[in-house]
Amino acid sequence: MIHRGGRRVSRGLYWSLIDGAVVDVKEGAVLPGGRKVFYIRRPPGGAYVVIPAIVLLVVITLPLTSTMGYLIAWFAPLVIVAGGVLFVCGKLVYYGYRSAAEGWEPLKAYFTGSKKKRK
Repeated sequence: MIHRGGRRVSRGLYWSLIDGAVVDVKEGAVLPGGRKVFYIRRPPGGAYVVIPAIVLLVVITLPLTSTMGYLIAWFAPLVIVAGGVLFVCGKLVYYGYRSAAEGWEPLKAYFTGSKKKRK
């Protein structure tokens, strides 16, 4: 299926992966290029099988990608906004608790009022 340049091959169509050139070999011949050039042998009716398979794959996956893109376009901003709201609410609760609980001692009763500062 995959052949290198410079090798003798049987008849058929050979497609170069490097530059996209197609070599038509009528009888046994040597493929052009060095060892770094790869060729794929295309069967005579291969295009009639491969092209419909690719089209079918695109037709099947296109609605999925558009649906996923639609969901991501709506879901990502919702997650970002929800994260921001939770962050702000968490900060408000934290600073509200800190300001309300400053100087508070849970086991002490403050029936006499707040402490007076001495001069």
